[in-house]
Amino acid sequence: MEEISGIIASAVQQQSITAKEVASNVSQTSLAASEITKNISGINQASKDGAKEAISVLSQSNSLHKLAEDLNGIVGQFKIK
Repeated sequence: MEEISGIIASAVQQQSITAKEVASNVSQTSLAASEITKNISGINQASKDGAKEAISVLSQSNSLHKLAEDLNGIVGQFKIK
């Protein structure tokens, strides 16, 4: 009887250890998932910022192109004698 009680106590202790390890692994997985979510949010924001900058560069490029056309028209009005 004592032997059976010892076996049961040992099994219960092993289950307790295993349950603690599982809980620890779940906690670590949760922290990793949270970190991944933060990283994805940062990438998303960087993508939005990059898109805004690309639109700004395009707008400035179009303005520069218009100025070049205007300057070309003005320079074309001069006659060399």
